[in-house]
Amino acid sequence: MPMKKMSLRRRFEVTVRGFRILRQYCPGLAQGRALCELVSTLQPFAAVWFSAQIINELSALCRMKTIVLYAACVVCLQFVCAVLRGILDSVCSEKEAQMWCYFGKIFADKQMSMDYADLENAALRYQKQQAEENLFMFGNGLAQLVWGTSTLVRAAASSTAAIAMTYSLFAAKSGNAVMDSPVWSVVFLGSIALGAQCSAKAYIKENDVFVEWCKDTVWFNRAYDFFGKELYMNMDRAKDVRIYGQNAVAERALDGMSKKDAADAAAIFQMAVCPAIARALMGFANAACYLFVAAKAFYGAFGGDCPKTPERR
Repeated sequence: MPMKKMSLRRRFEVTVRGFRILRQYCPGLAQGRALCELVSTLQPFAAVWFSAQIINELSALCRMKTIVLYAACVVCLQFVCAVLRGILDSVCSEKEAQMWCYFGKIFADKQMSMDYADLENAALRYQKQQAEENLFMFGNGLAQLVWGTSTLVRAAASSTAAIAMTYSLFAAKSGNAVMDSPVWSVVFLGSIALGAQCSAKAYIKENDVFVEWCKDTVWFNRAYDFFGKELYMNMDRAKDVRIYGQNAVAERALDGMSKKDAADAAAIFQMAVCPAIARALMGFANAACYLFVAAKAFYGAFGGDCPKTPERR
């Protein structure tokens, strides 16, 4: 049965409620991940800008003090960003490791707030089981919200920085007819739009495959938990296994699950190859943009007017 799509308003309400729960049970986790991703995303753009200034100074034979200043800024920027990313990543990794315990507390607190009659309701018990399996087995729900925050911040920051650099890139004049051609605007803007569209389609495709894979894998985890662990570790069940020879049944079930696990390779490959292709396309587009920035900076498109003769020693 196909999943019913939520409206945009409902998605917004669910997302806000999820962030509210995260702030209550895992304070600082989503914000820390967002800040860490923001630093990681903006660091390369800042480094590229300073590098372009250095190339511009070198090509125009400007003052060495300015070049040294830009070089020092690049080194300090890389050092500060590396330290900040290390601290944020360590703190967030610890919080992320603890969040599964807090997720368990969310279910416990919800149960304590419910009436006893609702706790015995079969439909509500099944709904709770589904929520737990989706969260703890596949990371859906609140865990996906934590990881999705990083993706959202990365996309927003990179898009903003790219637009800012693109404007200055095409507005600046280098004096070279080829570099200043408006054709490059169409080429690079088209590449950015194509990369964004490919990334969006790849994410949708990956998510669709993942949802179907989750539906078909819930029984696998339940069966493995019973035949692979409960049947042998529970003392009462272990006696029945030995008395009635139930190990043969367990072995057949585990063999069937092994075949199912091997058959899932196609779905796993689809989930991996779609984002990989999108990242490869975006990587080529970014590399082309960086080369174009460096080439235009070499022809003097960025920075102010520099003296054409080196300063006296």
